[in-house]
Amino acid sequence: MLRKIVIFKGNQIIYKREYGETFSWEAISPLLTSLTYFLEETKEDVAADILNTVFYKIAYSTNKNQGLLYILITDIGDPDEVIAEQIQSFNMAVSKILEGA
Repeated sequence: MLRKIVIFKGNQIIYKREYGETFSWEAISPLLTSLTYFLEETKEDVAADILNTVFYKIAYSTNKNQGLLYILITDIGDPDEVIAEQIQSFNMAVSKILEGA
């Protein structure tokens, strides 16, 4: 089950929505900040990658052209294939919307 969506543009959060209980923001903030800095150094987009924690999965995808990092937090039992498909679809949909803006 999808628990949280966060979209970063650079180091700034431009969208955040919670659908269920997850980590406190204080607990996850350092990880997400580290991830944004790490991904700034990569040359290519990340279609989908998933980090497993004790209670949740953290999936991320990037759009380097727009400088966006998409984060989805889901239940630990959610299948990786489904999460990867969802975050890639989400990335493409939001990117298309922003291109038209």
